[in-house]
Amino acid sequence: MLNTVYTVNTMTTISIKNETHKKLLKIAADLQRRLETRIDFDFTISFLTDLYERQKQKIDLFQEFCKEIPNVSFDNAYEILREGRKVDDRRYE
Repeated sequence: MLNTVYTVNTMTTISIKNETHKKLLKIAADLQRRLETRIDFDFTISFLTDLYERQKQKIDLFQEFCKEIPNVSFDNAYEILREGRKVDDRRYE
């Protein structure tokens, strides 16, 4: 006796403006050309949301990098950086 397993993917409908639809279609066409495989809107939207999440992580890391460091003077650190740059410039003259 065979047991059959069915997988049901639920889909939803979203409303977007015509201009957004055109942009999404262009992105899907570009992805399809580059990946050399059939691409649907679900894949395209998934691709864009993944890209957004990766970019957000980069922005979060950049903001963390730019935080003020306790007990470190910006002016002092900047002056040290400028002096180091002058030394480098003299070295390459």
